[in-house]
Amino acid sequence: MGKTFLSIVAAFLLLSSCKTNPPTTLDFGTGNIFLNINLNTTSSSSSTSKIVLFEDFANVSCVPCVISNKIIESLTKTTYGPSKLVAIKFPTNFPSSSDPFYLAKSDYCDQRMEYYNIFFAPTTIVDGVLRPTSTDSIDVIEAVDERLATTPRFEIQVKDSVGGENYFITINLIILNSSGLNLDEVVLHTVVTETEIEYE
Repeated sequence: MGKTFLSIVAAFLLLSSCKTNPPTTLDFGTGNIFLNINLNTTSSSSSTSKIVLFEDFANVSCVPCVISNKIIESLTKTTYGPSKLVAIKFPTNFPSSSDPFYLAKSDYCDQRMEYYNIFFAPTTIVDGVLRPTSTDSIDVIEAVDERLATTPRFEIQVKDSVGGENYFITINLIILNSSGLNLDEVVLHTVVTETEIEYE
C-alpha cells in the first residue's frame, strides 16, 4: 500500500511539474535548400557501420513527451551518440492543435503521421519498423540494440555547404547488398533537421 501511494505521489509531482510554455509564433527565417542525390547501383562488398533512425512524434503540450524527449536526448547525445543513433522529430497536432512547430510545416507532419498511422503522442518509430514504448527507456534501448545488430544494406554519404542564404546538400547512396532488392520499390526520404530552436 505504501508503494502504491508513493507511485501516485510521484506521478502527480511529475505531471504537475512538467509544464510547457510553447511560443505562439516562430520566425524560421528564409533561404533555399538545394539537394543533389546520386545513386550507386553497383553492389559493394565493403562494410559500413549501422546507424539507427528515430522518428519521434510529439507535441509541445504533451506532458509524457517531456519524458520521451529526455530519453531520446540522452540516447542520441550520450549513450549511443550521433554515430550510432539519429533522431528526427515530427510535431503532432494533438493534444494541442496550436503547436507552433506543427503549424510551421503541418503538411509534411501530416503526411508522416498518416504513413505510420500515428494516433497519440509521444510515439517513437525505430528504423521504420519498431514501436517501443516512448516513455520506457529500457524498451527504447532494446529496440535500438535490435536494430544495431542488423547489417545495413545501404551506405549514405552526405556533404553540405552554405553559400549566402543557400544550403547545398549532396547525398551519395551506395548499395552494399542488392540481393532481393527491387529498386523500383525503394523510396528515399530526405529531411533537413535543425538541432536547436530557442525561444523565450
